[in-house]
Amino acid sequence: IAVALLLALVTALAPPTARDALAYHLAAPKAYIAANGIVELPWSVHSYLPFATEMLFTLGLLVGPDASPNLVHLGLGVAVVVLVVFTTRRVTHSPRWAAAAGLVFASVPSVIWNAGIAHNEMWMALAVSIAVLAAGRWWETGESRLLLWMGAAIGVALAAKHTALLLAPILAIVVLLKLRTLPKRDQSRTLLGAVGAGCVALAFPLPWYAQNIARTGNPLFPYLWKLFPTHSPVFPPRRPIMVEV
Repeated sequence: IAVALLLALVTALAPPTARDALAYHLAAPKAYIAANGIVELPWSVHSYLPFATEMLFTLGLLVGPDASPNLVHLGLGVAVVVLVVFTTRRVTHSPRWAAAAGLVFASVPSVIWNAGIAHNEMWMALAVSIAVLAAGRWWETGESRLLLWMGAAIGVALAAKHTALLLAPILAIVVLLKLRTLPKRDQSRTLLGAVGAGCVALAFPLPWYAQNIARTGNPLFPYLWKLFPTHSPVFPPRRPIMVEV
């Protein structure tokens, strides 16, 4: 694990070369700093995506060195490894298995590479892992507060990437399956907790959705042009078709 961390640290301290990092993960925060605010960047279609991770990168660039965004993402990667280790330890009660699980995750080449660059995959891995663990723990114990933890984790993921929308229906199915096993007196309470979890999840990406509605009329811009009354003076009509494909 230490060797993997060292390799990721070397990557984090090196000048950025990853395409997506240069195209928008770092370019947008630098543009925000130059404009002294979160301004619209019509030249970058990616700047219309949820940018919670990039806000951390912006803060890092404001108060720290140029490598700060990489180091922030590396810190999130370390948090994922710690979560894997502690979760495995709780399940197996074995320090060896816990260390092995952490090693398996940390030694994956794509994890080492991604952790050391200004991307949002480690943010997503951490948030999705917490959401799934909260759902699993809720299934075991039935504690309603765990549904709120699950919702918050989903919301944190949604605030960084639209692909987290795939997680919401999956966990909703888990909740519905659990509802079928509960007595009727507990079903309404659980359903209310699930609705509350959905509201919590929506609260995190809501600022980005609202910003997109104000700018383009579409909360999920540049996707789903046919579903929402989308308008954009920059992107031609054929561009949405390419994005959907």
